[in-house]
Amino acid sequence: MRTIQSVEDVQEALQGLRPVVGMGVTAFPRIGVVNLLPNFELLCILDSTDLSWLKRTVKVTSVKRDFTGRVEKLNTLALLQLRSTQRYLRSLGEHPSLFLYKSSKKIEELADRNGYRLLVNRSDVRDVYEDKWEFRRIAREIAFPLPAGEQLPIDDFSRDVFGKLQEKLGTDLVFQITDYSKGGGVGTFFVSDVKGFDAFIGFVGRRRQAGRDLQRLNVTKRISGESASISGCVTRYGVLTSRIQRQIVDVPEVVGYHGRSGVFCGHDWGERYGSTLEGKARSLVCKLGEQMFARGYRGIFGLDLVVNRSNDEVWPIECNSRYTGAFPVYSMLQEQAGAIPIDAWHLLEFSGVEYRMDVGAVQRSYDQAMTGAQLLLHNLERRNVTVRGSVKPGFYRLTGPGLVNIKWVRGGYSVADLESDLEFVLTDGVPRAGELLKPGSRIGRVIFKRNVMEDRGNQLQPDIRQTMKSLYRLYKLEKSKQRG
Repeated sequence: MRTIQSVEDVQEALQGLRPVVGMGVTAFPRIGVVNLLPNFELLCILDSTDLSWLKRTVKVTSVKRDFTGRVEKLNTLALLQLRSTQRYLRSLGEHPSLFLYKSSKKIEELADRNGYRLLVNRSDVRDVYEDKWEFRRIAREIAFPLPAGEQLPIDDFSRDVFGKLQEKLGTDLVFQITDYSKGGGVGTFFVSDVKGFDAFIGFVGRRRQAGRDLQRLNVTKRISGESASISGCVTRYGVLTSRIQRQIVDVPEVVGYHGRSGVFCGHDWGERYGSTLEGKARSLVCKLGEQMFARGYRGIFGLDLVVNRSNDEVWPIECNSRYTGAFPVYSMLQEQAGAIPIDAWHLLEFSGVEYRMDVGAVQRSYDQAMTGAQLLLHNLERRNVTVRGSVKPGFYRLTGPGLVNIKWVRGGYSVADLESDLEFVLTDGVPRAGELLKPGSRIGRVIFKRNVMEDRGNQLQPDIRQTMKSLYRLYKLEKSKQRG
């Protein structure tokens, strides 16, 4: 049995796991394991401009560039349902392993029928944790310190009930529609008055008319503090954790969706929270991870938090029982710091390989502070637009008086190649000139080697705000009459 002490040990342990295909709408989110798997490639839907640089590291196949057939939706299931995708996977040999963001029942049915091996937790194991209604039940079972609140059917929620809950919980409340499994602020509302309540009821009505079955609601006291998260990895030897990661939410320079609350926009890993808060957050994720292990869960997951520095409180908000938006940048920062990326243990758990690890030593390597940040860019217009600018992926430098200008300096995509705090890298789904974008569509990911948020308050540092505005202008988004 092999003891894993280095990236090279991981590579040797996983050399029998072949072929492995990382799949997604864009290629970049699955690139974090490229140095761990000897026989790895990427298969994505979009033919974005950053693929030319990713291809210098790993084989990348794009449906829009390399296959025939139209993808009906931009998700992994639609990618797997394409006949051209299935032909391609057959060409790789028997039982290819698929490295995905998360699984679903339909993906599993398709995988079982075609002999694909999934390197993620199956839906019957993971779904209960991502279900926001069930998570509160599980959290109570393991004595998590949840924000005070109530669970009720949406149809029982009236102005009168809203008023009574304000009397009980306080004026500022959070409404969370639990029928939504995906994050990004979908179905989350910060409400403090009747106007906000009416807006929520209007949202539910519109979504139901569009065919969405919305039934259940969490109403909780709004906790003061910072949005944060912590990553965990469930292994046979125990639960590994990251440090607390500051989440960037609702930042107007990059946020793509209007009318939502708590919309995820990125991370700032340079934030320091202190040993008390770190210890409380780690205790929470380990406690949950142990319960998940008992139910068959393995590998990566995330826990969203609210962190209050003034009284050293950490509140768990929801569980993301899957890969999260912290990846692959977090993995790159770990590797740059000399640690084995946390993805390694996820892959080892799903590979069937017997291995040993010193969980204490690995955790100590994950306790070291790291500095870096990412921002997710979106179409900020509230309409369909056409990209008229030819935006280059790669590395940019802040220039000019006050560092308010940006200049492209070279191609690439990796955190490891950032040379100074005056540089950032643009990658992940950068659209080509002429592409049609819907409101809120992702148009790239910007990665820094520095902090980007103000010390307090939910806003970007002044030079970063200007940088994002300058970068956004390069896209030259033009109003389009075309339908998406």
